[in-house]
Amino acid sequence: MSKLLILFLISLLGMPVTVMSQTIDMTKTAAAEFFNRAPVDVATGLSPVSRLDMIDYFTHGSSVKSENRLGRKCALKSISDNMIVWQDDDSVSTAIVVLPESNTSRPDTLLLVIRTIASPVADSELSYYSSGWQKLSDRSFPRPVLKDWVKPEYKGAIREIADVLPFMFMSAEFEPQKNTLVFTDRTEGYFADGDAPSQLSMLKSQLKYVWDGKRFRQTEE
Repeated sequence: MSKLLILFLISLLGMPVTVMSQTIDMTKTAAAEFFNRAPVDVATGLSPVSRLDMIDYFTHGSSVKSENRLGRKCALKSISDNMIVWQDDDSVSTAIVVLPESNTSRPDTLLLVIRTIASPVADSELSYYSSGWQKLSDRSFPRPVLKDWVKPEYKGAIREIADVLPFMFMSAEFEPQKNTLVFTDRTEGYFADGDAPSQLSMLKSQLKYVWDGKRFRQTEE
């Protein structure tokens, strides 16, 4: 057998190993591990087996979706070391964000779950958990209310704004590269064309909070 043929056969044997190692790396990310261990209600009714299938499909570029206990099809949209995002057929998107605590005497990991309903207007719900999936109070975490959205020059008009905007819609996204939680005002989408109140212009379009390893701090960036 020639040396060239031997080298060719060795390269073929090595291909599955490479693919397998890439799959293992994907499933071993922190976000994937917390996704696999998440309570069923956090994982939108997905069984542990379905979650493993989703990661496997995503890793291999497959468009196959997994079914949850409500019969809805779900698929991963993105996965990295500290965030995993999936979406179901009802356009409900869920993200698990892993936030390591570094500036504390007893470092741990904080988990942020962002669930966003896309229609009729995008709106997000945020929940916080310990590394053991114990739900935490959100009192010490960002919870934007109307006064947070009002631009500084319109602080005196907050009652006027509240009268015409009894509620707000806001979506939330986490930017892993900047460790930043971004809230975006979506209230205008609730109104029909031409019916949006002028007071909407008195509100900021976004609010940003940077995770510093201990807490979220608001930034104007």
